[in-house]
Amino acid sequence: AVEKAMSPRRKDRPQSVSAFLRLLEVAPARRVPPIVVDEETQCPEPVKPEPVSEKPRRRGLVWGVLAGIVAVIAIFLCRTNFEIEKPGDILSASSAVDLADGGETANSYIVSTSGTYKFKPVKGNSRESVGSVSSVEVLWESFGTSTTPSVGDLIKIASYSNGYILFSTPASFREGNAVIAAKNSSGEILWSWHIWLTDQPKGQTYYNNAGTMMDRNLGATTADAGDVGALGLLYQWGRKDPFLGSSSISGNTEAKSTKSWSSPVSASTSKGTVDYATENPMTFITADSSSERDWHYSSRNNDLWKSSKTIYDPCPAGWRVPDIQQRLYSRY
Repeated sequence: AVEKAMSPRRKDRPQSVSAFLRLLEVAPARRVPPIVVDEETQCPEPVKPEPVSEKPRRRGLVWGVLAGIVAVIAIFLCRTNFEIEKPGDILSASSAVDLADGGETANSYIVSTSGTYKFKPVKGNSRESVGSVSSVEVLWESFGTSTTPSVGDLIKIASYSNGYILFSTPASFREGNAVIAAKNSSGEILWSWHIWLTDQPKGQTYYNNAGTMMDRNLGATTADAGDVGALGLLYQWGRKDPFLGSSSISGNTEAKSTKSWSSPVSASTSKGTVDYATENPMTFITADSSSERDWHYSSRNNDLWKSSKTIYDPCPAGWRVPDIQQRLYSRY
């Protein structure tokens, strides 16, 4: 019964508690009289079997049923945990919504309704593969407020299957931000993507010929002034991955997330690099105090962000970081 219940294929396993209990059913054992060997004869007189009490049998049957139910529950839980750990068997690439359906990839994808989504593991705004993906992980989730979300509140499950990174949201859609990372077989992060759960931003024309810009900050869940959801996320210049903003309009209290963030590190020849920043998207890199360089150790004015969208641009498809003139004019 146990072997049948643990069959690798779901269809080969019992489909209900009653089906499992039927596997446990056996005929009651008959009491066989012992063979008495006598010196005079090999044919003993027949021994009348003692009557079997019905009470122990009923008690044994009850315990058997209870044990069966417990076993079924345990097996169900084991199978459920197995599938959550290996969700590629659950999410289907064929039925998922392709977030790059228009052909434009990005480091940030906007999701506005509950569902299952997919995207190719390529570097933002390019078709360059991030490498051999072995697994994916939701690094963190946040509402951008002082409320700490539970794991799965924004991204229910994520996996890698058929050349796509797949993820699904809970049936009850909630706004916020999350980051999904692709890892190699050694568990090292190859690349990561910002999943922005909000309504579709609108274009807004600024004064002084500053051009059309998004009506909200990156990571903001609303464009309403004075709402904490309008604060959005923070970025280090040239880095594609976001950091948590404030959970308060009037203060500087970091918003809550599902994971603990790494302690900041000082920029150096080994830790002030693009490779290090890519592999450690949750680590803030401080400027080298002995020089005028920023987190990017080789140059203070790195060109990872440009007017022409690069693979490190943090914006969703159709948007890019503004030119220097646009940034200045948009402040006034």
